[in-house]
Amino acid sequence: MKRFFLLGLFIIAILITAIFIVARKNPNKPLPVVETAPITGPKKFGDIAQGIVFTYVGPSVSLPVSLPTYTMSYPSDLPDRTAALAKQWGFTAALSRPVPYVYDWIDNDKHLSYNDQSKNVSFSLFSSGLQSQPLALTTQDVFSSLLSSRFLSDDFSFIETNRQTILPEGEGGDKSRPPLTVIAYQSKIKDHAFPFFFSSVTRTAGEMRINPSGQVVSFSFYATAKIKPEQERQVLDLNQIIRELNSGKGYLTGLSDNASGYTPDASLSFAEVKISSITPAFLFVPEESRFVPIYVIEGDGYGQKVQRVRYFLRASS
Repeated sequence: MKRFFLLGLFIIAILITAIFIVARKNPNKPLPVVETAPITGPKKFGDIAQGIVFTYVGPSVSLPVSLPTYTMSYPSDLPDRTAALAKQWGFTAALSRPVPYVYDWIDNDKHLSYNDQSKNVSFSLFSSGLQSQPLALTTQDVFSSLLSSRFLSDDFSFIETNRQTILPEGEGGDKSRPPLTVIAYQSKIKDHAFPFFFSSVTRTAGEMRINPSGQVVSFSFYATAKIKPEQERQVLDLNQIIRELNSGKGYLTGLSDNASGYTPDASLSFAEVKISSITPAFLFVPEESRFVPIYVIEGDGYGQKVQRVRYFLRASS
């Protein structure tokens, strides 16, 4: 019996290896695209581990007295508008729908997708498309098309928050590909100082990747809706924020063992948090179909080691 078991494992290993080799040889392998995370708000505002002590050690902070919530209204025909983009950008493939809420157009050299559940629209050129360059989009072309198609609302402005270069060896080891510049964008309401987060796990509203020629090889954006402010409500002051955190309110959204950025694999190992910054912001909560005011709280957690931490705390009831 043991011999048959080992033989079965050997056969499975051979099959997995063969599949991997075939996938590596696929000339139309899409370029890596960092998808913005699905729109997910907090399921509850009470995920802080009990017993953690919070204190504020940052500079004097000026917080608003009141903030509104914002209701959202998306166009009902975004799938049709995606189809119009596919036609505008020369897609010849027919629409495919792998699941009811996903709309895909996949040519030999490019891919356009819209997710009607997360309201995310994404585009990428395949490797073969990079060589022939059938579609030369600039960042301005992308913004213009998404604005005219009403994927991006003119209620929002989009601000570049990060730009970095990714070398070929960081993109699957294919050194024949040129380095890519990754540009991250944050959305804000025009004439409004505070950022709007579409997800509790990402601080970006969208991303583009461009090659050395300035051609966009991929992008991924949340559709931004028309928004309407509701009546302002009083928000927490500094003392109330500390009291709420110490009573277990809020939830952890970022944790890191170093200062280079938050990492998903870090494990919590602290019992005290010294807060260095508190920033008002708005977070989309799907269960309420609106943006609610929150505080983005960042600092250092002290315990077995020092860890960088970020919490979200609802700013009003």
